[in-house]
Amino acid sequence: MHLWQANLGRGVSSAVFEGNLVRILKAGGPRAVYAFQEIDEADAPEEMDILRRLTADTHTIVGGNTAVPILVPHHMNLLDDWVKPACKGLAKYTPNRVVNGALLELGSGLVVSVLNTHLPIN
Repeated sequence: MHLWQANLGRGVSSAVFEGNLVRILKAGGPRAVYAFQEIDEADAPEEMDILRRLTADTHTIVGGNTAVPILVPHHMNLLDDWVKPACKGLAKYTPNRVVNGALLELGSGLVVSVLNTHLPIN
């Protein structure tokens, strides 16, 4: 299993976001698990829409209503997924934060847990 984790840029245009995403998806391939941060968080591009459009044929998006989605390739068995609160947020400091998780069964039968979150500065 290959896991790619990335923050594709805050304050970038839709074209730059999509270009960054395409590069990561090509590098990791359709069988990799991806964990992204700051999706649709305080910037203009509709990042989740772009993620869905570019990965619909290859991945299931877990935690698609969060800023920290996990993309699970269709060939993996998704046993469970969850979103747990981590921080309620603090005005002018950080938005609400969660831990997004997925329990995956690999082709070998091995079961692994993937967690994704984004911690506030300091």
